[in-house]
Amino acid sequence: MKKQVTEPGFGEIIEKKSRFLGELYHIESADEAKQLVAAAKKKYYDARHHCYAYILGNNGENKKYGDDGEPQGTAGLPMLSVLEGNDLTDCIVIVTRYFGGTLLGTGGLVRAYSAAAEEAIKNAALAERVPGFRILIRSDYKNEGTIRRIVSNAAERGVCIAITDVGYSDRCDITVEVESVEAEAFEKNVIEALAGQVETDRKDEIFIMKK
Repeated sequence: MKKQVTEPGFGEIIEKKSRFLGELYHIESADEAKQLVAAAKKKYYDARHHCYAYILGNNGENKKYGDDGEPQGTAGLPMLSVLEGNDLTDCIVIVTRYFGGTLLGTGGLVRAYSAAAEEAIKNAALAERVPGFRILIRSDYKNEGTIRRIVSNAAERGVCIAITDVGYSDRCDITVEVESVEAEAFEKNVIEALAGQVETDRKDEIFIMKK
């Protein structure tokens, strides 16, 4: 399963007096990636290079990288390989380099940029993306507590599940997100606990972050 970034990660390595500052962020679009690269260039305005790599899509099908003046293939591409090797998607890694006065050579650059990317990943919070369903549960107000208990008990057992919305009108409408492999059992538990006095409706197929 692919993983996503839930909390950004930052790292730094020193290679022959050159500083490599790694940053890892969750992104939703290529435009967001561009904005983060621009922000890094503004923040570290006195640095020589701001290289990046990003992956987007459910299967990591959209990819892009940039070397920002470093020799071709020594920065962005190795960083992209690090993202792929960690099964990440919907994220960008940016590595800013402060030149230390000593040339590192092709191999040295590849190792340094890869290490800075790995350091940022190591210090980030990640979650596995698992397929799931968004389920709408319709019932009387008096049953809200029971439904919440069922969700809470499932979560304590390690099920990836959460209430994401509650609406009140002539009845109580509770939206629950649950991983696909547990959806049928969850609906069955709710129906049995409320003796059928409830309606469940599976809505969208989604991805859920499982820590």
